[in-house]
Amino acid sequence: MSYYPRELVDELMNSIPLEDVARHYGDNPKGRGKNIGIHCPCCDRDQSHCHTNNASYGKAFLFQCKSPQCEAKGSTIDYIRYKEGNGVKEAIRFQDAVKKLAEIAHFPLEQKLEAYRPNAEKQAAYTKQQKALQVAAKFYSEHSHPYLNSRGISSETQKNNKIGFAPGNCLKAYMNKLDFDDSILEEVGLIHRVGNNLVDRFQNRVIFPVFDTQGKVIDLYGRSINPNDRLPHLYLRGQNIAYGFEKLDPKKPVLWVESLVNKLSLEEMGYSNVVAVGGATKFSNYHVNLTRDSGSKEHLFLYDGDSGGRKGALEAGEQLVPIGCAVKIGRVPDELDVNDLLCQGDIGTKQITSILAQAQPFNEAKAFALLEEIDPNIIYKFLAQKKTLERKQQLAQTR
Repeated sequence: MSYYPRELVDELMNSIPLEDVARHYGDNPKGRGKNIGIHCPCCDRDQSHCHTNNASYGKAFLFQCKSPQCEAKGSTIDYIRYKEGNGVKEAIRFQDAVKKLAEIAHFPLEQKLEAYRPNAEKQAAYTKQQKALQVAAKFYSEHSHPYLNSRGISSETQKNNKIGFAPGNCLKAYMNKLDFDDSILEEVGLIHRVGNNLVDRFQNRVIFPVFDTQGKVIDLYGRSINPNDRLPHLYLRGQNIAYGFEKLDPKKPVLWVESLVNKLSLEEMGYSNVVAVGGATKFSNYHVNLTRDSGSKEHLFLYDGDSGGRKGALEAGEQLVPIGCAVKIGRVPDELDVNDLLCQGDIGTKQITSILAQAQPFNEAKAFALLEEIDPNIIYKFLAQKKTLERKQQLAQTR
């Protein structure tokens, strides 16, 4: 079975409006512009219940059924999976729905796929680079440092996540002995040039391997053990970080945090379904696509208790709402993060439990954030005027 890159699937979905796909299945869409009514592909309710949204987030056209008994949502691919599966999306594989959409849209899928396939020379170089990354991650995992232990992360948790340490200026020589030449190591980013010398990029850093959904190392994150380091956080690539997603159980609620250390902190507290994105502004369409493909529906953002974390959690949550996810926002105390609470022992653990229990639904959290920016006197004035108006209306009705 062919694998279709996400970029190619987005191009395919962007090539045909969802209402045209609905017409292929015998529907008669109603309306025009941004909201066009179609029959729901899941419950088959009429056009007054289900609408497309051509101005939706990302490149894909979305549909949404407004019926409380259904509430089906998704992309054009999801629409086809519902239709071909007689209302059961899971009955049709994602890849089969992609092929069906290409057939409907007269889209040259296989020809386009060729452009995404590297030639033999590039593939060989890429394979060598990937192997170098796996070997380096294993090398680092065989070294350790007590830095994370001092932050409440047990040695067992570190071992389970293959956390290691980079002493510095030892990886290059090790990799050269295994027939990885400097050009490969430099291309991967494991070494870099300082003056006339090539030296290890990671030095005196705790090393976190970042995995893809197949369990392969795709990035390395190095956390400096020096509290005065001007560059405490260092990635090889630093893009599309979804640390822990490969272990995700889509049937359980997903907890999203900023840092990889916070992810391990929640793991120490007994929470296993946790994903770190690497920063308050790092959540992107990449994470939306991962979430949509996984089928997970319940999500809670537990970002840091600073202004960046508050804003980042809302911006991230807003990206998951259009694809049918139930989103909540947890409020960590001001200027603290999850690891700070872990280091407080039982008190911090109980506080995390309380934060999760009191997490607000997304729309409520968004409204509260807006209200926090408004002068309380203005809010009181508005509520007083609203109450006065309601009384006048009640008096008018009794006359």
